[in-house]
Amino acid sequence: MKTEMKNNGSSLILFWFDSLNIRLLQIILVSITAVVCWQVFSRYVLAEPSSITEELSRFLLIWLTVLGSAYAYRKRSHLGLDIIYNQGTRLQRRIMHIMIHTSVALFAFFVMILGGIRLVLMTYELGQKSAVMGIDIGLVYIVLPISGLLILIYALNFIFSSAENLEDAL
Repeated sequence: MKTEMKNNGSSLILFWFDSLNIRLLQIILVSITAVVCWQVFSRYVLAEPSSITEELSRFLLIWLTVLGSAYAYRKRSHLGLDIIYNQGTRLQRRIMHIMIHTSVALFAFFVMILGGIRLVLMTYELGQKSAVMGIDIGLVYIVLPISGLLILIYALNFIFSSAENLEDAL
C-alpha cells in the first residue's frame, strides 16, 4: 500500500509537519521518562512522593498516544487488516486505498477535529481544571484537534497520491 511521494511543495510541508511531530514526540517521551523517574525516586528514596508527577505523566501519556497515532498513520505503522486488500487486483487495491483513506479523513475531520474542538470549548466553558496541578483540562484535550488535523493532512496526501496513480492505471 505504499506510494511514492513526489518531490514538490506539499512534500516540503509534510516533511515540516513530520519533523515537528517527531521532535514533539521526543520531548514528550523524555519528559514522561523524567517525570516517572522523579516519582519513583521521591517515593522510595526521599519517602516524600510528589503529587504532581502522577497527573503530569498521565497528561503526557495522552499527548504521546494521540500524537503518536498521527505519526504511526503517516508512516503506515498502524494496525490494519489487509486480507481483502491483498486479494484484489491492482485497480481494486487503488480504489480500496482511496476509500480507506477517505474514511480516515472523514473520521479525523468530524470526530477528532470538530469533536475535539467542541470538547476543548466545553471544558473551558465549564472551567474544568485538573485536580492537582490546577491547569485547564482543555490544554490536555487540545491534542485531539491537533492530531486530527495532522491525520487529515496525511490522509488527503495519501488520497491525492493514490488518485494520481489511479489515473495512470486507467
